Amino acid sequence: MVHQFERNGAPRYLLHMTTIRKAKMSPENVEEARRLRAIWDSKKHESQAIFGERYNIGNQSSVGQFLNGAVPLSLKAALGFARGLGCLVDDFSPRLAADRDRLFNDLNAGENSLKRAGIPLIERPLANSASLVYVVGRDEDGRLPSQVWSKGALTPDGMVAGIVARVSSQDPYAFAIEVQGINMIPRFFPGEFALVEPTTIPGIEDDVIVRLTSGKDFIRRLASDLDEETLQLTSYHDPSVLNIKKVDIAWMHIVVHPFPKRRIVTI
Repeated sequence: MVHQFERNGAPRYLLHMTTIRKAKMSPENVEEARRLRAIWDSKKHESQAIFGERYNIGNQSSVGQFLNGAVPLSLKAALGFARGLGCLVDDFSPRLAADRDRLFNDLNAGENSLKRAGIPLIERPLANSASLVYVVGRDEDGRLPSQVWSKGALTPDGMVAGIVARVSSQDPYAFAIEVQGINMIPRFFPGEFALVEPTTIPGIEDDVIVRLTSGKDFIRRLASDLDEETLQLTSYHDPSVLNIKKVDIAWMHIVVHPFPKRRIVTI
C-alpha cells in the first residue's frame, strides 16, 4: 500500500509494509506437489534458479516452495513447470488443468468476439525465457494476421522467424508488434515496438491494438465500454474519435507499453 503525503506542495510517497500470510495447503495441494516433485526428480533439467527464470515461474525460492509443497501451485507456475518438464498440467494437477480449460472456454466462447478472438490458453513450449517474446510481423500487404493465436498452435501466426523481443512479460502469450503511424505520439512513435498481452481483457482508457476484418490495424486508446456495439477509440495526436463496430473487429488486445527497436534481437 502506498500513502501519499504533501510537503511544500510536492507529493511524497512512503511504502506501508504489511504482513502477507501464506496460503494454506489443502490435501489436494499437497498431492499436486507430490506428483510434481516425482516428475521433477525423474527428468533432467537446469537448476531451480535457471528453471524458474526460463519458464516464468519465479526465483529459486519460488520453485523450491512449489516442489516442496510449501505453497499451493498457481496456474501460471503449473504451465511453466509443464513446459519445462515436457509434461501436461493434467499429469500433476487435474484441478489446475480444469482451471486452464475453463479459462480457455471463457476466452474463446460466448458472443463477445473481443474475448474469443485469438486468445487460446494452450500449453505451448515457450522457447523464450520470461524476458523474450515473439515478434509478429505484417504480410506483403502490410497486414497483421487475421488471428494471432490458433488453438493448438505452438507459435503465433505471423511470427517473424528467428526474431524475438528482449522484454519481460507475465503473459505466456505476449507478443510484440512494430508501431506504425503518428496517431499515438508522444506515447508510441513509428519505428518503435509495442508489447501486447492478449490474456488481459482491455478496459476504458487502456491502449489497444485493433485489427479490423478489412485488414487494417492501428493502436488507439479505448474510450468506451466493451459492452457497447460500437466502440469509441481516441488518439494522443489529434482530438478525433474513431467509432468502430465490434462486428468489424477481427481482434483487439491490450498494449502494455512501447519499447525501443534495440530490444529486437536475432536468435
